[in-house]
Amino acid sequence: MESRKNRTAIYQIAAYATPICSVLIWYGMGEKEERLVWSKLVMTLIVTGLFLLHLHTDRTLEKKSCRYPVLVGVSYIVSFVLLGMCSYLPIGALWLLAVPVVEAVQNEKTAQAVLTLLCVQYAILVLPQNKDFTLFVKYLVFGYLLLILYRGLDSKKSVWYFLGIVAVFSLVLQIVVYEFEIGQIKSEMISFLWGIGSEILLGICSVSSYLLLDKKTADEETQEEVQAETKEIVQDQITENDRIFLQSIIEPDFDLFVRLQHYSLPLLSHSMHISGLSEQAALFIGAEPLLAKAGGLYHEVGRIVDEEDYIEAGTKLARQYRFPNALVHVMRQHSTGFEKPDSKEAAIVMLSDCIVSTSDYLQDTGKRGAVSDERLVDSIFQNRMDKGNLDEAGFSKEQIEQLKEFYIRNAF
Repeated sequence: MESRKNRTAIYQIAAYATPICSVLIWYGMGEKEERLVWSKLVMTLIVTGLFLLHLHTDRTLEKKSCRYPVLVGVSYIVSFVLLGMCSYLPIGALWLLAVPVVEAVQNEKTAQAVLTLLCVQYAILVLPQNKDFTLFVKYLVFGYLLLILYRGLDSKKSVWYFLGIVAVFSLVLQIVVYEFEIGQIKSEMISFLWGIGSEILLGICSVSSYLLLDKKTADEETQEEVQAETKEIVQDQITENDRIFLQSIIEPDFDLFVRLQHYSLPLLSHSMHISGLSEQAALFIGAEPLLAKAGGLYHEVGRIVDEEDYIEAGTKLARQYRFPNALVHVMRQHSTGFEKPDSKEAAIVMLSDCIVSTSDYLQDTGKRGAVSDERLVDSIFQNRMDKGNLDEAGFSKEQIEQLKEFYIRNAF
């Protein structure tokens, strides 16, 4: 895992350094004013940062490893080197080299993001430069920033981070538009401040749409969607693409997994315990182990946003990260006081959580020694059956007995 982090850091440094090199090549091959170079460098850093943030936060992009990272890296470097030469040499369209390479080696959406980055960099370096053009690039970059930041709105606290980032970026972009000319900024102070103010106002409008619309309706819409979905056996709903996605989200470097790691070590330990136990239980009775494993890992992930209403908060996070509906079911149905499990995997995660949590509670209160493993497991199963929690899970009587035996042998 350490080597993966090191590789990621190297890739990020290279991703920033290469576009900067294109600006330096452009500057070195011609006579340019130094302040103009600085404005292009700042704009390049901002655009590249947004590009990397987009790749990191867009959950529709595939997160599997690149098959030929060296090939992608070389094509990326060559494209930006050629961009730096475009103003002086007949490069033609060769600076687009990275686009077909990334599409062939990775996927179409990543290639589209690379194309956008290259085209914006081409505009910054090659197209005729004046204030109106720089404003156009600024508005394009600012709009892109709003789209990316909006993905991160998941609580009232995040609203303040959103507005703070908008204000800082707006100030920096406005200074770039004025090419660091302090005298011009002073002489056009009203226009300068209105440029910043209008963008902050736009940020406030974005936040308002989240607070007044999304916050009011998201939970009701999510609940309606979940209740309207079919009650068929969940493993029949899992596609091969779902399995690939489920495998990606249980990797330690997946964004939501990282957030869980940083939030609470006890919650992380509990979630990983339930995840592993549920996976083995699913394997034992022939259910879908990957779904049970992911459901166990994220069954209480909503606590990183809202400790009290963590199931609804977790559902919203699941929708935000585009989790499959089958996994959303498991996350919503693990608690006995919420929804009844409608799949074997959801019931397994519920049982794993109940058995482990009850055992931990008895251990903490000094009563665990008085309760045998068999008695603890039997009592939880009987309680869940009496309450009807297993009625819609699709278990046979034989599978219930198998699960009892599994938990007695493996849960403690």
